Amino acid sequence: MLVIALSFWASRGSEVASVLLSLTVLLYGPLRVAWIIVRWSVEKYRIAPDTLAVRTGVFRRQERRLEWASVVAVDEQAGLFFRALGIRRLQLTQSDAAGGAVVFRALDPLAAAEIRTLLRDQTGEVTDSDATTQVGEIYRATWRELALMSLVNGRFALLAPPVLFASWGLLEDIGVSTWAFELFETIPPALLIVISIVGFILIGTLATISRYQGFSARMTPARTLVLRYGLVEKRERHVDLKSIEGITVRRSLVEQILRRSRLAVLTFKGVDDVGASQVLPSLPDAIVRQITRSHFHEFVQDSAILSDRPAPVLRQFFRAVLVFSIPAALVAILLDTGMGIAGAVAIGLVALAISTSIGRLLVLGMNVDSHDILKIERHLVTEVDTHVRARSCHWVRSVHLRGAERPLFFSTHLYAGGARNFVGTHCSAENLARLREVITTVDEPAARRQRSLITSNGATP
Repeated sequence: MLVIALSFWASRGSEVASVLLSLTVLLYGPLRVAWIIVRWSVEKYRIAPDTLAVRTGVFRRQERRLEWASVVAVDEQAGLFFRALGIRRLQLTQSDAAGGAVVFRALDPLAAAEIRTLLRDQTGEVTDSDATTQVGEIYRATWRELALMSLVNGRFALLAPPVLFASWGLLEDIGVSTWAFELFETIPPALLIVISIVGFILIGTLATISRYQGFSARMTPARTLVLRYGLVEKRERHVDLKSIEGITVRRSLVEQILRRSRLAVLTFKGVDDVGASQVLPSLPDAIVRQITRSHFHEFVQDSAILSDRPAPVLRQFFRAVLVFSIPAALVAILLDTGMGIAGAVAIGLVALAISTSIGRLLVLGMNVDSHDILKIERHLVTEVDTHVRARSCHWVRSVHLRGAERPLFFSTHLYAGGARNFVGTHCSAENLARLREVITTVDEPAARRQRSLITSNGATP
């Protein structure tokens, strides 16, 4: 792609493209091939029934050892070129943040199956409590659902006008003139913006369908969540159910109106190629309720997740107006005083970030139920409900007025779906005390505690 693009611009008389083309063919290409050969020659893997040792490095040798039991997710990828050669890429993700991932860059199907067998042998027997989870297909995406997911989350369409006009200006500066530009000049700017937004939406929809075509999620008897998706590049992800620390249900303002939501699982590592640990695309609320109660009942228990009552859209819309009105008014005042557009917009964006942060702090609340499940609610413009095990919390802080039991505001640090902080104002003294009580029962470092949870079939340490 790079050579073709540079060849095109070089044929149009661009001196810069001619220089870059020469460097690509004579320097970058050979160095890239040499680096691949050297990397493949120095990467060594030693596989044992319990451990995997990986030695890498060209100038500085590094060796890592990991236990199969510490692997919480397995990602398998195979693009068109890999499928033509009958090989695939396998990535093993560990439970701790420092462990990172181990990648087998090219395996034949038999070798990949042997790796997965070694991992399954470390999961142990399924307990009676585990047997309550329904086995089988959870969801299979249709083309309609994928198209709706792209449209509902189509915020990238806002980039259409600036990208279009910036590209237009760049091509005019380098002297490219075709019949298409002459045609565009006859189109009114407003209509051109609409056409560009619709084009971006269509391109985004096709890209979404191409990447997630055939998306399916199923639960295996070995308590593993298996995700498959991809049209051009086939991907398969295996997530150990014991590594799932919680779930998140997210609804944008548009999804609240359409009564749809997105379900995500939060693992120790928090790395998911589907995007921010997202498991399923935007679905009707009734289907999300059914999935959570049948497959993730441990986290929701009897809580009224996604109530059948109409969403308070007017309240969310009013909050959105409050969040955006202050920065917009500030920008208008600055422009009226004679400040430049760039400076006023920059200050407005800073004000928007500040108002959003304050708004999230004011609406975020925390509750701990009798099953030690921590529920975090954040309903500003987008509704986000997070249900995680309280033991995944590393620390919690609170600020009290003198003599008051209820905190003025609190902050908690979780390691579920990645390390993250939550700061809010709605938390009772009883919930704060219960959360601290759960934290005191965990006296091991985070990585060791996570591995012990995996190897002990989910038992509390």
